[in-house]
Amino acid sequence: MGRNSDLFYELAELVPEDRRRLDRANGEDVVTDMCGIGEGAFALEELCVRLVEHQVPLSEATRAQIAVLSESEASWERCKDWGKSRALLADCAGADEHDPPVRLVEDIEHGHALEDQIKAGIGLGHPLGGSDALAAWIACCRCDDVLVRVFDYERVNHVFADRYAIVRSLRHVTLFETGFEAIDALVEGCMAR
Repeated sequence: MGRNSDLFYELAELVPEDRRRLDRANGEDVVTDMCGIGEGAFALEELCVRLVEHQVPLSEATRAQIAVLSESEASWERCKDWGKSRALLADCAGADEHDPPVRLVEDIEHGHALEDQIKAGIGLGHPLGGSDALAAWIACCRCDDVLVRVFDYERVNHVFADRYAIVRSLRHVTLFETGFEAIDALVEGCMAR
């Protein structure tokens, strides 16, 4: 799993130590056991359950990392539908951060407004022209850049995006193959840094 497993174990450390100790004592360390045997999607669902159960404060950047990790495991849509990654994690208190670098915007009013702006600016020759659907996913909180999930056909039973794009002003679009590449570029390439 490479980067996925490194990030996963880092996120698993957010679960309170007493819960992790109890899980290990009962032989039920489902979160890390499932990741260790390649069941990343199931492990992510269990991780989200534990984060919500213990009301672990999550920064906006951590929420975005969970989204990218679950997308890479082809479980973002399922986690959203199941309510563990987006809706219930939203119930976790926010970490005390005054200037979050990024924020999840998919399926909220701000995200829909961004999608409408982007779609209105797509014309002939635009890098996103010909895409059947796109979803504003993660927005930079310091500039107007937004990471979008791009679907080359309608999002019916679509597990994950075909590609990703960072839209910086409607005229400048950079395409990426993975969500990890895109989130790295979004954070590192922020125009307001």
